[in-house]
Amino acid sequence: MTDPAIDTRPTADDAAVVGAIALVGAIALVGSASALVLALLGTLLLGGGTASGSPRLVSLGAVAALGGVVVGGVAGVAVVFLLVATVGALVAWDAAIQALDLGETVGRDADAQRALTAHAGVAGGVATLTAGLGYVVYFANGGGRPVGALVLLLAGAVLLAAALR
Repeated sequence: MTDPAIDTRPTADDAAVVGAIALVGAIALVGSASALVLALLGTLLLGGGTASGSPRLVSLGAVAALGGVVVGGVAGVAVVFLLVATVGALVAWDAAIQALDLGETVGRDADAQRALTAHAGVAGGVATLTAGLGYVVYFANGGGRPVGALVLLLAGAVLLAAALR
């Protein structure tokens, strides 16, 4: 007789948390239809990837959501909305990865909702503070968009993603 296999997928509640965070970021891109569509696609992939336990779908969702931010920046969406969308995409991606890890570690039947919510809250706080600092740097620069500042902002987003990992 064999033991039943443990279901390592995250719970539906975990997927809902990830989807809600990503949706907040996507809605910030309402100023550009193409950016909004791409970010909403990212939201669906992040939520669906979390629900199905697929790291590949989660990664594709993060790329789509951040692609929406890039498209929004090119389309001229205000910087504050780009920062909100970036924070939403990165925190949703981080929460999705955390949900997948929790599912693999403790299984679907374990009560890990508080752990995921706490993790997402702390990550959201750190990301919001970082975005706020980026906004201050943007205004200290006179509100322009020099290429160097955009490159540094992108590098900061990559470092933030690495730090959250």
